[in-house]
Amino acid sequence: MLKRIAHLGCIVFGGICLAKAAYIPAKAFTAQILLDRSWSKMQMTGDIHLPWSWMDAYPAAKLHMPNKDTHIVLNTDSGQALAFGPALMSGSDLSGDKMIAIAAHKNTQFKTLQTLKRGDVIGLETPMANRINYKIERFEIIDSRISGLAMEPADSLALVTCYPFDAISFNGPMRFVVFAHKMT
Repeated sequence: MLKRIAHLGCIVFGGICLAKAAYIPAKAFTAQILLDRSWSKMQMTGDIHLPWSWMDAYPAAKLHMPNKDTHIVLNTDSGQALAFGPALMSGSDLSGDKMIAIAAHKNTQFKTLQTLKRGDVIGLETPMANRINYKIERFEIIDSRISGLAMEPADSLALVTCYPFDAISFNGPMRFVVFAHKMT
């Protein structure tokens, strides 16, 4: 009898662990569908559309990666926004007056940054379907405790994520940065 209870306990515990493990990918998948819908509405109307009523961010751009992945970029890098996708970093905007900096988590949307090469092309699409292509020029690893993101010319794009990619811990001080410049 005690053995049956132990087996049943292991099965229930295993089921709970599997459900928790499936929750984050399911949440990310669902969020991307809702973000894509919000993006499409913005393109049609030109108005801001929240992906869901309690979200504190909205789509600002669409990122086209060399591996054909696309990601909706959110307008703010709040903790909630970054949980759902790449986001414009504080002090960055799409006006063209300064460098565009986009951050995302290393284990979700920006896990492919480690596969990029110098010369690869990244596209950035604005809500009104204006696409700008950027060519990757260099990569840097910076320690956020010592220095921030170096300001580049206004025609630059920086993609930022945590580093190293295979680290188990999160929120470490190291950042991997991809620098690209607008193609003419």
